[in-house]
Amino acid sequence: MINSFFHALKFLTIFPIPEPKGQDLKSLGRSTTFFPLVGLLLGLILVAFNFLLSYFLPHRVVNFLLVISLIILTRGIHLDGLADSADGFLVGGQKDEILKIMRDTRIGTFGITALFLILFLKFLLLDSLPNEIKNFALITMPSLGRWSTVYAAFLYPAARGDGLGKIFIDNTKSFELFVASSISLLIGIICFGYGSIHIFASLLLFTTVISHFMSKRISGMTGDTLGAITELSEVWILLSILVLFSH
Repeated sequence: MINSFFHALKFLTIFPIPEPKGQDLKSLGRSTTFFPLVGLLLGLILVAFNFLLSYFLPHRVVNFLLVISLIILTRGIHLDGLADSADGFLVGGQKDEILKIMRDTRIGTFGITALFLILFLKFLLLDSLPNEIKNFALITMPSLGRWSTVYAAFLYPAARGDGLGKIFIDNTKSFELFVASSISLLIGIICFGYGSIHIFASLLLFTTVISHFMSKRISGMTGDTLGAITELSEVWILLSILVLFSH
C-alpha cells in the first residue's frame, strides 16, 4: 500500500519523488486509493501559501496566485485532460472521432475556452469566499476533487484498450473507492463539520451526472475524462461551499 501512495504522489504532483519500489501496473492503478490524501497535501500547501502571501499582497492577487500555484503543483495534468475532453466532446461526433480528437496533442478552440473558463471560475469563487472559511475550502477542494476521479474510475470501464487511464480504471475496485471515500469524508467533516455531508452529496450527484454523460458518448472513461472531471469537480466544490457556508 505504501508503494501505491508514492505512486499517487508522483503521478499527481510535481514533487521529485523517487520511483517507488515494485513498479508493477497494479500498484500504480490502485494508487487511486490515496488520491484524496494527495489532494489534502496540496490543500495544506495552498493554505500555507495563502497565509504567507496575504501578509504583503492584496487579497485578489493572492487568489490569482493560488490558482496558478495549483496548476504548477499538479503540472496542469488535469487541465490537459479538460482541454482534450472539451475539444473531443464539443467537436467530435461518434466515439471513434471523439477519442481521436482527444488523443491529438494540439489544442483547439473549445479546449482553450474551457481552460480559460475553469481558471476564471476558480479565481472568481475563491475571491468570493469569506476569509473565515477560505482555508477550509482550499483543503476541501483538491481533496474531494480527486475523490471524484476515483468515483468516476470505479463507475465505468475504460473506453480505450490502452493508455494510462485504463490502468487506473481497471484497478479501482470497491476497496479503493471505500478507502478514498472514507478519507474524503473525514477531511470534509474536519473542515466543515457534518455540513460537509451536503458538499459530498452534491459532489456525488454532480460527478454521477457528468461521468454518465461522458461515458454514454464514448462507452467508458479515459485518462482525459478523469482529468476533466477533477477540474470540473473542484469548481463545483467551491461553488457548493460558497452557497452552503458563506451566509
